[in-house]
Amino acid sequence: ISPTAYFVPVSVKIPGSVIALAEKRNGGQTQFDFVGQVIDERKHIVAKVRDLITVKLGASDTEKLASRNFHYDAGFTLAPGKYRIQFLVRENQSGKMGTFDFRFVVPDLAADSMLLKTSSVIWSNQREPLKAAVGTVGDPGKKINNSDPLVSGNEKIVPNITKVFRRSQNMYITFDVYDAMPDPDAVRARRVMVSMSLFNSKGMKAFESQPIKATSLAAARPNAVQVQ
Repeated sequence: ISPTAYFVPVSVKIPGSVIALAEKRNGGQTQFDFVGQVIDERKHIVAKVRDLITVKLGASDTEKLASRNFHYDAGFTLAPGKYRIQFLVRENQSGKMGTFDFRFVVPDLAADSMLLKTSSVIWSNQREPLKAAVGTVGDPGKKINNSDPLVSGNEKIVPNITKVFRRSQNMYITFDVYDAMPDPDAVRARRVMVSMSLFNSKGMKAFESQPIKATSLAAARPNAVQVQ
């Protein structure tokens, strides 16, 4: 968002096959409790979220539940630093709970480095309309969507947590480069070249892409070049 503020998106994915629905006329219903917090290096809570989402499904959607997923979106605005995120989800019909605990770093653009500063690399095999999410925290308006690196137009990139892909699936890779130098011939452009190599379990190269150019700055993320 600025050199001292980053929008950190959180995408929660829940398989429909583990969800119990309360039977309603012409469909089913359940509720999700979402609780999350971000802790800094001094063990202070710097951001938190609490949300209760009710999901109502029609009869046709209920029949397809085993092959569907629920998505919940949240986001935090954080300064550069090292953090830990803790997230808990409770499905209130059955009482089942799921937790997530992860450490991450928000880079400091002012710090000297011989390497380009980049975001996390997002692996995905799925893109969905924004309206497909179970719920979102805050105003899901255009300003937030533009700042969210998981949003492209009216679609949202759904991260693949396991990084396992079937042969029939597309594999999307997305990340931001933050501190590339301006192109001398065009101040609003950058000159970033990206290639990708995949290695097998023995360390031998199995695939290498041709280099691609990434030159355009993201609309609402200053100095960030989005690589897709």
